[in-house]
Amino acid sequence: MTVLTKSPKKAAEFIKKGGIVAFPTETVYGLGANIFDEKAVGKIFEAKQRPNDNPLIAHVGTLEQIKLLTDKITPNAQKFIDAFFPAALTLVLPKSEKVPLIATANLATIGVRMPKDELAREFLKHCEPPVVAPS
Repeated sequence: MTVLTKSPKKAAEFIKKGGIVAFPTETVYGLGANIFDEKAVGKIFEAKQRPNDNPLIAHVGTLEQIKLLTDKITPNAQKFIDAFFPAALTLVLPKSEKVPLIATANLATIGVRMPKDELAREFLKHCEPPVVAPS
């Protein structure tokens, strides 16, 4: 199903229902899915013909969403978050056991970023749980 909308809230609702959404990032549009929906995450790999050993990146709209993805934010990581987020910067953090391995290519870490693009952040703020997308 294809749904076209300029509404961040409607796009976030589509994500919650297992859909994939194209959303703006710093450089291009990314395909995003609910990070906890393994079927939806698999659709990204399929659509992009992306090897399953190439991890995706979690995109967040709020600092609180980071806590859903990791059980530990180190003091150094917190300094980077405080100093630079939102930015075109990806932090690699230990992943929570709740994050499916398909999203991280079986790694124990997860890349997390908060885009500087205001429309992207507005969309991501409405996404609960966070979105995962290619880099």
